[in-house]
Amino acid sequence: MAADPVEKLEIEKMKPVCNEDMCQNNCVLDTSTTSFTSTASCSGYETSDTNLNLGDSFDETMLCHHQPHLLDLPPEVLLHMSTFLEARFVVKTLTLVCKMFHRLFSHESSWKIRISKRWPKKYPVLDVDDDHFNWKRACIEREETYRMWYQHNSTMNAFTLNSGHFAAIDSVHLMQGGDICISGSRDRTIAIWDLRKLDGLEPNESSLNAKVKSLAKHSGWVWSMTSLGNTLCSASWDCKVKFWDMEAGGTETYSIKGKSANLCMSYKEDSLIVGSFDKKVTIYDPRAGYSIVKTLRQHSKPVLCLAADDDYIISGSEDNTVVVYDRRAGEILKRIELQKYKFPMSMSYCSEYGELWIGEKRGLLHLLDASHGNFDIVKTYDVGHTGKLTGVLHNLGCLVTCSYDKTVKVHEPNADPGTICTLSGHSGEVADICMMNNVLVSGSSDMTVNVWRPKTIADSDESDTKADETHVAIGGETVDNESDNAIGGNGNNVNVDGACGGETVHGMSESS
Repeated sequence: MAADPVEKLEIEKMKPVCNEDMCQNNCVLDTSTTSFTSTASCSGYETSDTNLNLGDSFDETMLCHHQPHLLDLPPEVLLHMSTFLEARFVVKTLTLVCKMFHRLFSHESSWKIRISKRWPKKYPVLDVDDDHFNWKRACIEREETYRMWYQHNSTMNAFTLNSGHFAAIDSVHLMQGGDICISGSRDRTIAIWDLRKLDGLEPNESSLNAKVKSLAKHSGWVWSMTSLGNTLCSASWDCKVKFWDMEAGGTETYSIKGKSANLCMSYKEDSLIVGSFDKKVTIYDPRAGYSIVKTLRQHSKPVLCLAADDDYIISGSEDNTVVVYDRRAGEILKRIELQKYKFPMSMSYCSEYGELWIGEKRGLLHLLDASHGNFDIVKTYDVGHTGKLTGVLHNLGCLVTCSYDKTVKVHEPNADPGTICTLSGHSGEVADICMMNNVLVSGSSDMTVNVWRPKTIADSDESDTKADETHVAIGGETVDNESDNAIGGNGNNVNVDGACGGETVHGMSESS
């Protein structure tokens, strides 16, 4: 099949110039066999294999004398052959074979083409500058995430943590690379779970052993949680925001007393932003003893969800509006009206790519273009939920949603997102989700936390071959020993970043 003009042009740019100098540059010194082997060819030379011992003298022209070689194939053929290999293997291994492979597989356009052939729908959903978008990283994320969730019954371990609470769970949060899970409940407690204790071979027993401790310092429902470094921040209906040092075993370090129930938060080094039931958004300064910097009164009903970066504070309210506050100008930039009785309940914001995803009461998902301060609704998607959409998060590899219909769904992160899988492990409404380093957790009114984590070699039936294992578990993700650290990490939800640059929070008043 003939390549399209754009693809053909990009391939032409990647073609190496075949000459004698290039052939010499592509020769590889094999120190294990003390021989010097040609790995490149050049037209005009007689073909023959050339292997020279290090002690032998040789003529440079002999470097081009060999039998037909893999590198003799056109770049188009090599690129097509590489699509049958995992993207991470191509990046981490093939690019180290020779300079020609390095040039061929390091070109960003080849990874853009690879993604578009496998997933023809527009990706990313909004236009990006190719010079500043990492297509290589995006391809690795998409392929690994799709493979992991499309066959989740065989690639993921599922655990149910049911020994921590005796009332509905409204908030879950991951810390320390996805090793620690925190859950907040209407029983007014916070439970700490060590996910490293979970064993795929003994899921039930290990789930009982995963609980580390309970923190019972709130006098109201624990509704929202976030963190900064090793400091956990919890917001409650007791009008308090509490801070906990997780390195010290969950010791309470500070507390802020507000005037109303706290429903959602965003926590940065220079600010703690809290949305509350009394219709306000309050900005605190952690550097000045959490003193109040500013109180925003821009809604007529409770503030249910919010996200923030250095430029904007975005808040969603039960008054059916999303308000964008310009932090530099000190004024409202835009007020977005949703349909009557269709108020926002969750949001996920990625300032790096200008994407703002908002889940609402009808179960629909809105995409807003946040680039250049526009914040225009681009598209509204029905992603298959039949209840309130209480949680949404997104990264380069996937889009994840949860709902009152008792399900968690993993979708493709492109235009008109198709559902990769539906996770139906809860018997009650799902109130919140969190993902870090490919570990996904959800909290529900059935008083349980569900955990999905990639399987490791130790979880398989072949665990007796441990001595020959070529994989290790890092931060909840399985990667090759010889490769670099696994994608996903900034607390990053997908990381070579994670949830893109923003926060995912949910919230709702009792009346909702």
